[in-house]
Order: sequence, then C-alpha cells, then structure tokens
Amino acid sequence: MSSSFATDVPDIPATAPPEVLEFNQQIEDTFRDLPKMWDVGAVAARQAREEGRSIFGPLQLSERAETVTADTVTGPIGIRVIRPSGERRGLFIHIHGGGFRAGSKTGVASSSRAFAGLGYVSIASQYRLTGQGRWPAQIEDVKYELTGTN
Repeated sequence: MSSSFATDVPDIPATAPPEVLEFNQQIEDTFRDLPKMWDVGAVAARQAREEGRSIFGPLQLSERAETVTADTVTGPIGIRVIRPSGERRGLFIHIHGGGFRAGSKTGVASSSRAFAGLGYVSIASQYRLTGQGRWPAQIEDVKYELTGTN
C-alpha cells in the first residue's frame, strides 16, 4: 500500500495487522481528493484550521485560554496562554511543528489544555511562516514572544 499524500512515508508492509491497513486506507481515502497544502499555501491552510474548516473539524480550545499580544520586530503576534486554575508548577512553552512552513498555535490546543490541567502556565507560540518572513524570523518571533510575555 503506497501513501498518496506523502512522498517520504514508506509503504506499510502487507504483513501489518489488518486494523493498521484499514486505518491507513481510511486516511488515504480522506486525503485523496483534498487540495495539497503546498497548492493551497501554508497561510491559507493555517487560517482554515483556525476557523474549523479543515478535515479535523472545529477546534476545541480551552475556555480559559486567552490571546496575548507579543510585540515582534515586524509587529504584534497573538499567542495563546492558558493559566492553571490552581497552584502554578511552572511554564510550558509549545512551539508548534511544521518545519517553519506550516502549522499554528492551535495545533497544540489539546496538549496546552493538558499541561494547564497539570498546573503549568501553557504558552502556545505563533510565528511567521517561511512565506511570511525569511529565516531567522521564526526564531526571532518566538524570542520576542517569550521576552514580552509575563
């Protein structure tokens, strides 16, 4: 079984358990007719996810989450902060994945809620994607977010 939506994922061996083969087929069927992110663009894909218009459905954000504006070299960026309801045990900073070309702070919503539930202030970072800012803009954004958030 070959992967039609990712070029760097190896084929799943036919000896894999049937439920693995079935699940992989469901994933391939789901993605088959969708536009590829590189055709839509990372910014549009990010916006669709944040608006609940992706295959993953509406976001389930914490009611306790607040958007805090961090000033960066090129202007303000909104980051999500969830403070624990009880005693604070520390700080957990989520820098979303995506190779600096995709992803969003909302992609770490469930883990942000989980860490806040364990007593950590949870900050979900947001940064300019490569189409919005040239390297090292992404790291600079995160640095400004962390130094401007208290």
